[in-house]
Amino acid sequence: SSTTEEEDKVYIWEVTEGEYLSGIVADYYGTYDINFVAAVAEYNNMSIETGLEIGMMLELPPESELNIESAE
Repeated sequence: SSTTEEEDKVYIWEVTEGEYLSGIVADYYGTYDINFVAAVAEYNNMSIETGLEIGMMLELPPESELNIESAE
């Protein structure tokens, strides 16, 4: 397969003060798409309303691992 090992890795993001899930998703995946944000929340067993805590470790998987609802 042509996928590199890098693409299969889950990135661990440590939450720092003042960060929001939508901002982290935008920084890492380059999108503010609400469906994307919801998929990342779901992947981390939380809801989109769950507040982040400083020092929390978020798992950011490859895009292909996320269960993203299509906007259609």
